[in-house]
Amino acid sequence: MVDGQRDPRALDAVAALCIRDVPRDSPRQVAAWLAAQSDLPARDRLLVQAAIAARAGAPQAAVELVAADTSALAAARRLEAQAARRNRFPGGRGAVLEEGDAEAFLDPPAPDTADAGEAILTIAIGAVEAMVGNWRSISSGTALGLPLALERVAVLRSVAERTGARWLGAYLWLVEADLRRLGGDGGEAERIAALAMDAFRSAGDALGVAACCVAIGDWHAAPRTSPELLDLSIDDSPPTPGTRDVSAARAMYDQARAVYEGGCELGLAALLLRDGHVARTAGDIDAWAEAAGRATQLADHADDRWLAGLAATHASLAAIEAGGRGGSGRPDATRGDTRRRWRPGVGARPPAPVPRALHRAP
Repeated sequence: MVDGQRDPRALDAVAALCIRDVPRDSPRQVAAWLAAQSDLPARDRLLVQAAIAARAGAPQAAVELVAADTSALAAARRLEAQAARRNRFPGGRGAVLEEGDAEAFLDPPAPDTADAGEAILTIAIGAVEAMVGNWRSISSGTALGLPLALERVAVLRSVAERTGARWLGAYLWLVEADLRRLGGDGGEAERIAALAMDAFRSAGDALGVAACCVAIGDWHAAPRTSPELLDLSIDDSPPTPGTRDVSAARAMYDQARAVYEGGCELGLAALLLRDGHVARTAGDIDAWAEAAGRATQLADHADDRWLAGLAATHASLAAIEAGGRGGSGRPDATRGDTRRRWRPGVGARPPAPVPRALHRAP
């Protein structure tokens, strides 16, 4: 390793956490892995800890952990954490900006080309993960930002593919597919989603393929918005949303589940949340409450406070609806605890291995 460059192990760990739409390892798993790396340089250890905090739903902690790091990659992490803190909304969109929010967002930092792995992660975190929610928001319904968002995605995908970051290039195909859907072109969305799946498959990235299955399943299960939002919307949704097809959604979710059962606990928690939404659309409130509670517990075990909080909200809504229909109206132990707290590294199961060299060309 050249003096001053990042330890490749640290970059691999950061890559395993950097794209929320493509769950790989959980904060708990990476924290357990990090605890065993006694020889990791201090600067790189802080970078991994910041990635854990950001993925766990503690963006301010992520900012503080890399506050003294002057690298472009650390600047990208601070930008992404700021966007998550002020502008993350369920369903992968940006929230409604408040006064002063726009000024808080800086342009993505220019990557340091001295280290190709660090450079591509700088792009993935600062130019993609930090911005994808905004792209979805400006592309939805009657919003007029779709051409701008598609242009930006195409530019970044070209960079990713040119540098051999096939995992990021494939993800940007999936992002484009979702933007097309939100803009009302369901046929083009399906075509491009197939390109994304093929790109992940050709790279040997089973978790990427699973993420495509979840996204396509979401389009069938919640054609207006997302299962995370129970297909509800208070703003622009696709002008011509598709028709809900629960059977098609379940088939796609089952394909993803077969992959996630290999050790992707965040993927399984996300699917449980979706199982609950599907049950709700069928009128089975008890099944919704049970699935949301299990999602809460698994996300909490994985140390993803954001996902655990979202699942707990679903569980609470299910309990309220159950009460209105003559049920108990109160969450029990199997339905999760809405007072979850972020606890890095908690969990008894052995960690899955951090993906090797994900950030580098094969």
